[in-house]
Amino acid sequence: MLNLALSLGSSSLTIGNLLSAHPSLIQELGGEALAHVLYSYVRRAGHRRKRNRRHIRKTMNRRRRWFVDNIIMHHRRIHERNRELVVTNARSKVLARRETERKKLEQQGLQHERDDARKWRDAGNVKHKIGEIRGRIDARKMRARSRWVSVKKSDDETNSN
Repeated sequence: MLNLALSLGSSSLTIGNLLSAHPSLIQELGGEALAHVLYSYVRRAGHRRKRNRRHIRKTMNRRRRWFVDNIIMHHRRIHERNRELVVTNARSKVLARRETERKKLEQQGLQHERDDARKWRDAGNVKHKIGEIRGRIDARKMRARSRWVSVKKSDDETNSN
């Protein structure tokens, strides 16, 4: 290590210079790092084998809860999707019904305008029809009067006898 301290003071400190000047340092650091990694791996693997019933039950229950939670969430997503579909279908039906009603009203408005035009055009026809109807009414009145007159005459004849 003294050699390292002396060389640091004399030259500029760069990682490349440091590593090229001291290859034994690289070997020591690399060996220690590798030993640390291997030791921690061996320790972890050994620790896994030492599980007791409490740890096993705990992990099994955790996995069961995850599984159940996943199923519950899946069904919830399905339920929400179905509800969303019902709402969108109902909304589309209502909008379609409104659209058909609007079209019917528009057509009725156009039909009414056409009828108004026909009425104006057929005003002479209407006057002719009114005259025919009045003639029928007058004919009925005449028949009714003649019936009453005949009934009255027959009553007078029966009363005088």
